[in-house]
Amino acid sequence: MEASEAQPERLHSVEFGARRPSTPGVIMEFLFANDALSEYWKDCGGLVTALTLRGVLLPWTWTEWYSNLTHLTLTFRNNIRSQMENSRMPTKLTFLQILSRCPELEELELTGFRFSDPVFPGATFQAPLRFEKLVAVRFSGFNPEHLDWFLTEIEAPHLRSFFYRTERGSLADVRNFLLRYAGAGSSLKALWIKALPGQGLGSTATHLYSTLSFLPELEELTIQHNHFHINEISALTPGIQADGPAVQCPKLQVLRLIGASFNLGHIATMVKERRASSELPPPPPGQDDHRTRKLRILQISDMQATMPFVQAGVKQMLRESVDMLLSDDLWPFPSSSDRGLPTLSPFGLGF
Repeated sequence: MEASEAQPERLHSVEFGARRPSTPGVIMEFLFANDALSEYWKDCGGLVTALTLRGVLLPWTWTEWYSNLTHLTLTFRNNIRSQMENSRMPTKLTFLQILSRCPELEELELTGFRFSDPVFPGATFQAPLRFEKLVAVRFSGFNPEHLDWFLTEIEAPHLRSFFYRTERGSLADVRNFLLRYAGAGSSLKALWIKALPGQGLGSTATHLYSTLSFLPELEELTIQHNHFHINEISALTPGIQADGPAVQCPKLQVLRLIGASFNLGHIATMVKERRASSELPPPPPGQDDHRTRKLRILQISDMQATMPFVQAGVKQMLRESVDMLLSDDLWPFPSSSDRGLPTLSPFGLGF
C-alpha cells in the first residue's frame, strides 16, 4: 500500500494501493475496515481533493473522503470474478450518492469498475447528476451494461476529453453519450478509442464513422488496436468527393494510430489534402468555410499498416504534410515546418 503524503492532516492528493494492477487471485481489501487507525484516518479526508485507489477500497460510508474531490481514480482488476470481490463494489445508488458530493469534480477515471447490484431495475436520482467542471473522463474495462446505465445518470456540459477502452470493440455503449456533444460549438475536443489487442480490429468501422460525423469540434483523435477503415480516412480527407458531405473533423490537429490496422497510402493522402485545404484563402462573405486545419502531430505506433512505412514517397508526403511525425522507426521525425510544438500528454489532460 502506498500513500502519497506522510502527514494525514495536510493531505490534498492521496493514492492507496499498488502501482501495478492486482494479480489474479488477489482479493480487493477495504483499507482500515478493522484497523485501530480507522477512526483516525476516517476524519482525515476533508481536505483531500485528488483520490486514487488502485485495487483497494475505502469504506463507501466515509463520505468525508469523497466530498471535496476534483480528481477521482478507481482502478481495479478488469475481471472481478469472485462474489466476495463483487459484493465490495458499491451499489449504483451508493455510487451516485458519492458523486453527488463532488460538485467540483474535474477528472474521473474508472478502470475494471462495476456495481454490486444488477443493472435492472436501475436505481436513479430524479434528475441526472450535473458536473459543470468535469472536463475529462476515462473508462476502461467497465462492464458495458453498467457503463451504459451510468452515462445516462450524469451530465458534463463542458467535457473536453473522452477515453474509452472497449471490451467488445464497439462504440455502441457510449455513442448515445457522445451524441450530446454533437454539432458546432461542442466542448468535446479529444477522443481516444481503444480495444483489447486482437479483439477490436474491424469491429468499430460503422460506429466510428457515424460518431466522427457529428463531432466537428474534435481536435485530437486516437485509435488504438482498432481498424481505421478507408471510410473514416476518406471522411477526413478534403476533396475526395466533390458532391459528398463536408469533411469530418475539420479542426483535427492531432491523430494517433496505435496498434491500428490501416492503409498508410490513404493516411498520407489524407494529411496531404488537409494541409492543402488549410492553405486555401478564406471564402467570400456569406459562404460556408470548408477549409480544414493542417495536422500538427501524427503518431504511428505498433503499426499494422498495409503499406511498408519505409517507402520513400509515402514517408516524404507525411514529412511535408505534418509539423511532427512520431513513429516506431523515426522518433521524432520533425518536418521542415516544425515550429515550437507544445508538449502533449498521452491524453491531453493527464490521462
